Amino acid sequence: MRRNAKIGIGWILAFCTISILSSPARGDTTATEKPLHVLVVAVASDQLSLDVTGASSTACDLNAICNVMHLIVTDNVVKDQLKQLRKGDHIQIVYSTETKTPADIKNTDASHAPEAQGKDNSKDAKDSKDPKSKDSKSKDSKNSSDAKESTEATVRYVLKAWCVDSMPPPPLSRAWVLIASAGVCLLLTLIFSGFRPTQLVIGEDNRYSNSRFQMALWFFVLTATYIATLWLRVWWAGWDFIGGVDIPKNLLLLSGMSALTFGGAKGITASKSATPGATVPKTRAATPNFFLDLTHNDGVPAAPAQPAVDARAAVGEQPAVAARAAVSAQPAVSPQFDFGDFQMVVITLIAVATYIVLIFNFFGTVEYSKVVTLPDVDTTLLAAFGLGQGAYLTKKAVGNVGTS
Repeated sequence: MRRNAKIGIGWILAFCTISILSSPARGDTTATEKPLHVLVVAVASDQLSLDVTGASSTACDLNAICNVMHLIVTDNVVKDQLKQLRKGDHIQIVYSTETKTPADIKNTDASHAPEAQGKDNSKDAKDSKDPKSKDSKSKDSKNSSDAKESTEATVRYVLKAWCVDSMPPPPLSRAWVLIASAGVCLLLTLIFSGFRPTQLVIGEDNRYSNSRFQMALWFFVLTATYIATLWLRVWWAGWDFIGGVDIPKNLLLLSGMSALTFGGAKGITASKSATPGATVPKTRAATPNFFLDLTHNDGVPAAPAQPAVDARAAVGEQPAVAARAAVSAQPAVSPQFDFGDFQMVVITLIAVATYIVLIFNFFGTVEYSKVVTLPDVDTTLLAAFGLGQGAYLTKKAVGNVGTS
């Protein structure tokens, strides 16, 4: 029984040994234990390789030729992620070191190139017709190739994963940067408006305009956000990272709708005011009222009584036989709460408050990346904003110029 067991174990060991010896050499692979902080020098257009260098002498030790380290990419996920990299980005990498001989590379290339194999087979077939040349060359070529393959082993660095270096500013610093950026915007507004910033949101009728208010508020938030982003990147990452702030798609659409609403509302009002026979003309308010003007319509001013007019006498004909009935005086109608104006103000305030929170969280990490993208608004907020602007313009178009 024991003899049979020993024989079986011996056969298993022999089989494993033969399998290992007969398998082609795959090269030694060693993975790094800790991430390495490097600077991106160049990224290949096909995202199959990139060159990096280190801020310290660590990267120089990795490559004996120079301080630039060439990394190849074999994973498709990592390859797709390389599209985000730009020259000058600071990243952390995890890589593996592979030692391969020319024979390994040749076998790998041959396995992916069946046409090349066919050509080699045809070449061998030709050589077989001339046995003298085959025998004379095979010994010398075999000895020389074995010597080269044993000495010309190459080392490749394979990128396994990477992430952008970042720095987490404290919450107090983020808050002060936002407040200071808003102060810069306010100072510029005061200077260019002659210290009368309310002119930006008060219309020609001496009332606060909804379209002016939402456009000025949103522009103020975007400008302050951009200044704060630049300030924070320069403060924590350095002057090399100034600029490179992109605006996402939904945020761009929301800003465009804000400007479009302002232009559309102004065009509708001007067109209706110039139309002869407007039922109620546009009146000028005595004093602007912030909450009343933004959430109520303009109301209807009092109309004096109109006396009876002889139609024939009006055109110089005698005697008068027909007269137009007198129009009695119309009392003034106070401004009424308008849902179209109210919902526009509410949606604008919600969008601004939500985006300020997003920006504050976005400033939680300052990335050492040449290009960053501002946080985007969600599609629900974008749709609500668009519906609010559309309802407001519709109300302006179908309503009376003096009350809407």
